[in-house]
Formats: sequence, structure tokens, C-alpha cells
Amino acid sequence: MAHTTLQLFSQRSRRLMRGVPWLTLLEIALIAAWALWVGRNLLNFDRTLVPTGREFGMSIQSHFVWQWFSRCNLCVFWDGAINGGAPAFTELQGAVLHPVVVVTSLLFGAINGAKITLIITLFMAGFAQWWLGRVMQLSLLPRLWIAAMAVVAGNLSGRMEAGLLAESLSTAACALTLAPGLKLALTGERRATILFAVTLALALTAGQGYLQAGLLFGLLPVYVVFLFDNHGHVRPIWKEFLLAGVLALMLAGLLLVPLGHFWPNFVKGSDADFSSAQALEYAPLNLIIRDFSFYMNDSLAKWATPHMYMNFIGWVPIILAVIALRLVPRQKMRQLIYFLAAIVWVLLTSSAVTFRVLAPQVGFISSIRYASVIAGLAVPLVLALAGWGLHLLLQLNWPRIAFWLPGSGSSQTPRSFRIHYLVLAIPLLWSIEAAYTFSSSWLKLDQINQDVYTAIQAVKQPSTQWVELIYGEQFWTPAALDADVKLAKSIRPWDWQGRDLPEPYVKGTRDINEVDTSSPNYLGEAGGLYLVKQPENPYAYINTGQQKIPCQATALGGNIDVECSSETAGKLIVTENSWEGWQASRNGTSILLEDNRWLTVDAPAGTYRYEFRYRPGDVTLGFLLMLIGIVLCVWWWFRSSNIRPAAAEPPPGLETTPTSESVSE
Repeated sequence: MAHTTLQLFSQRSRRLMRGVPWLTLLEIALIAAWALWVGRNLLNFDRTLVPTGREFGMSIQSHFVWQWFSRCNLCVFWDGAINGGAPAFTELQGAVLHPVVVVTSLLFGAINGAKITLIITLFMAGFAQWWLGRVMQLSLLPRLWIAAMAVVAGNLSGRMEAGLLAESLSTAACALTLAPGLKLALTGERRATILFAVTLALALTAGQGYLQAGLLFGLLPVYVVFLFDNHGHVRPIWKEFLLAGVLALMLAGLLLVPLGHFWPNFVKGSDADFSSAQALEYAPLNLIIRDFSFYMNDSLAKWATPHMYMNFIGWVPIILAVIALRLVPRQKMRQLIYFLAAIVWVLLTSSAVTFRVLAPQVGFISSIRYASVIAGLAVPLVLALAGWGLHLLLQLNWPRIAFWLPGSGSSQTPRSFRIHYLVLAIPLLWSIEAAYTFSSSWLKLDQINQDVYTAIQAVKQPSTQWVELIYGEQFWTPAALDADVKLAKSIRPWDWQGRDLPEPYVKGTRDINEVDTSSPNYLGEAGGLYLVKQPENPYAYINTGQQKIPCQATALGGNIDVECSSETAGKLIVTENSWEGWQASRNGTSILLEDNRWLTVDAPAGTYRYEFRYRPGDVTLGFLLMLIGIVLCVWWWFRSSNIRPAAAEPPPGLETTPTSESVSE
């Protein structure tokens, strides 16, 4: 009996092992190992070491809310770290709700989590390219080569020249939509619809904003190529694309609902002339230029701002992409048109040609000031064509080289191999090495000066207070937020309409002439800063009409606790932005918040403990929408098969080659 049971278990195990796609898993493992190797210099968990780039602090500022989660749980709904605070889940710059950012920040903290996020971003780009190659049915070598190229391409590493992690993550997230989008266009499978929806939602939550504009105006419109048959009739597949869009909006509801609620309060700089956008005829040259001095000047109608334009991949992918134009078979012509149209449309968008047309009709378009970063979305499209060209080259009838094994004898059949492996190996390896060398300059860590930590420790107060350091010097941000210092005036890409920034209780300056060193409020010099206390600007105080009575406060995100003692009644004012969703209590009893610019409640005479909690309804609604979207996706996934619906069958003249390879299979 035991022997029979063991045999049955062994047979089932063998069947299970045979069903595992070992080659697919090996390919993914190779991409992961390559990404880890490329980003190996980031694997140092000293929090005084941060990824290079002057704007890194701004890029990850919103990630710190997840560092607070273990201490205060639901306080993460409010980001009170800078500029008077704001709803955390409305952030446009950082990727505060992207799963990668959430998990890495929870596990490693905001600073070290960002290092891991950057490595995962490299893997995401490589995986997205490999997945696209699978959908295109490229053979093993081409799809692994384009995946390796995507990991080291300049459209990711180049953004880190300024430390803009969100731009790199958004670029990779948008690239991740290409494979399921093309799969859906070619097959109409419901599972492709779900994967497209999921990747679209991930792209929406990847932060930054400019790349999402590139996705909306540059990549998505091109799917219209597949919506009509050869007779001009609309194919039923449009319903699947619509469903994918609706599901994506639901899955991203945790961001989109609070963002839509808060949207009228956003104020952002605009540029109706889109002066930073590089001219269309010059933008493609950034794919082949790796001379950094070129990016440091304003030649070829660009700004001297390197990170906005660096997209280097080199000549080899360009040449292979051109070869693909000649070798692609006729039955794949619509697929070729899709890639060419997508490249052109992305470049039109990044050069602001599209935006200049739309801006007079849609006002917020002019706030997409730095459109040039959108050109990075052309890189995975060019690499896809390059992989296609390589795939087709390998299928040509190349001459063979014959050889005999030692001792085999002249009468035996010689062994041979096609010469193209030798011919192509050198340029393929050289292209990876060139891109890797270019990228490695920006995938490294910089040491935060010890003076920064000395100054931050000096400005911390026993009670929560707003602090102003040197505006524009963004290296203060990660170290300050890591120490729970609230920055009164910090750079952020947007402002809260009609609201001034809070005045600081402690201010730092590098100019000794700006402080009175004889004043009792002079705190001294620390870390190269002269520090002065401004007691007229307490974070929390009772305003009696005659005086300000400071209160003791502890604030972390959307949890603020204040202890006040006053012999006179007045108004308790906490200099944190008031907004729908705040609740207040006094000694455990709920009290009414006044309609004021700051958090304000009545404060009777005596000693009381006040609690302010930010628990917004828009987050609850967004979470419910996301949950419904997840349930629908799971239900449809298991209800659907991978058999293409009859309604989605392409008409004659469209792609007829089956595309059986898919990550979902």
C-alpha cells in the first residue's frame, strides 16, 4: 500500500515538474541576475549613502509615509513632512502607491528602499522588453539581447543623473504595458485584457506625471491601428480595450479618487511655449550620442539639463531596427506599422508637437513643462524592432563553416555551424558593453556629508516644530525626513492653491549677517549653518487674542497629538493644512473643527489633550474601487481560457500567425 502511494506521488510529481516552464523561468532569472549585476553598487544599506543626483531627495520625499506605517498605521494617509502637509495619496511626483515602492519602503525604509526600487526598475525594464519579445515570437537570442539592452539603456539610468527615481520607475512601468497591449491587439484574449489593465494601473501609480502623459498621448492612441479591419470596419476588440481601461482606472482607484477630489487645489508651473522640448528632428539623435559634454550644453535645441535628454542605446539597435523594415514579412505589416507609428507618436509628444496643438483647448497641458523625458518611451519600441531585425537575420540562409573533430577521420561527416553567430556576436556584445559603460556613471551612491546630520540634530526640538533649512539644497531632504524633521519650505513640483507655507520655528542660514549672534534665540553654528529660533512661530499654540501660548505637540503623518495648558480660553491652532478628512477630539470627546486655513478648534481654559486624525472618505472609496477591480480581474482570469474569441479573429490580411507564447501561459 505504501509502495503504491509512493509511486502515485512520484508520478504526479513528474507530471508537475514537466508542466513547469523551466526555460521561461531560466530566462527571467538571467534578466534578474543581469539587473542585479548592473545595479550592484546600490546594494549598500548605509542610510548615509544615497543614489546619485541632486533631486533624489525630492523624488522620494513621499516614500517616507510608509516608513511611518509600523509606528502609526493609518497616519500614512497624510504626508505632513513638508510645506504644511497634504493628502499623501494625491502625490504626483513620487510613486507613493506603486507596489514596488510600498513594499521596499516598508521593508527597508525610504532611503534603502529606493536603492532596491531602482534595481527592481532595471529588472522591470528588462522583463518588459523580454515579454514584448515573447509576444512578438522572437527566438531566444533576440529576446534576451533586447532585454539585456533595456536594463542598461540610457532612458533609465539617464534620469538618475538628477536622482529622479520616479522618472526611471515610470518609464519602466509604461514599457511594461506594451507586451499585454500588443497581445490583446493580436488575439483579443480576456487574459491579455486583464494583464493590460493591471500594467496600465501600475503605470498610473508609478509617479512623476510626465511619463503618464506620454502613455496617454503617445502610446495608447496608436492601438487604433488594430481596431479596423482591411475594409475599414471596426473590430469587436475595441470592447476589450475599453474593458482594460475601465479595470485599470478601478485598480488605480486608491490614487485616482483622492487625486480627483484634491485636484482643484493643485497649482503647478506652466510653460505655454514648452521651451525645454527638443525639436523633433534632433530628438532621435539622443539614442546614439553618449558624449556627456554634449548634454551639458544647449546645442541642438535643448537645455543644458542632461537627465531630460539621455536615451543612449547606440548604433547597433538602430541598424537592426532598420534591417527589420526590410525583412518583416507582409503578413506582419500591420504590426510593423504599429511600432513605427508608436515611435513617431512618442517623439511628436516628447517634442511637444502634440501638446502645442492641445494646449489652447486643454489648459493643464501647458503644465507638462518637461516633455522631453517622454522620448524615453521610444527606446523599448526601437529595441523591439531591433530584436525583430535580429530574429529575421538569424533565419536567413547564412553560409556554414565546416570542421572535423580530432581523430574523427576524413571519411566521417564534418560538423558545421552557420557563420552568422560569429558575425553578430561582436556587435551584439559591444552594444551591451557600450550602454552598460554609459549607464554605470549614474547607478551609484553618494555619501551625505556628516555636516548635514550635525545640523539636523541641532534643529530638532522637544516638541514638533517646522524647520527651514537652505531652500534649493535637496540633499537635506532625505536625512531630515529620516529623522522626523518637518521641513517648512521644501522644493515640490506643485503648490497648494491659495495657501502660504508655514513659518519656521527654527531657521538655518549660511550667512552670518542674517542672524543676531547676541540674541538668546541664536542656537549657534552646526554643520555649516547658523541656526536661530523664531519663537513667534510655534507649530501648535493657543491664540487668546492677546498672546500665543505654545503647546507641546507630537506629529507623525495624519496623527497629531497636542497637550495645552492655558488659564484663558482661546483657539488652538496647529499649523498643519486643514482639509476634508481631518477629525479632532479633546480628552477623547469629539469636537468640531473650524473652517480655517490651519487646523483650528476651540480651546477652553485649563489643561487638555487634543487629538487630530486624518481619516479621509476619498481613500476609503478609492480602496473599495481597487478591491472591486481586483475581484473582477481574478474572476475573469479564472473564468476565461486562452482560446481567442471568435469575435476577435482578425480578418484576412491581418496577422494570422498564432501568438501562443505569453507570460500568462
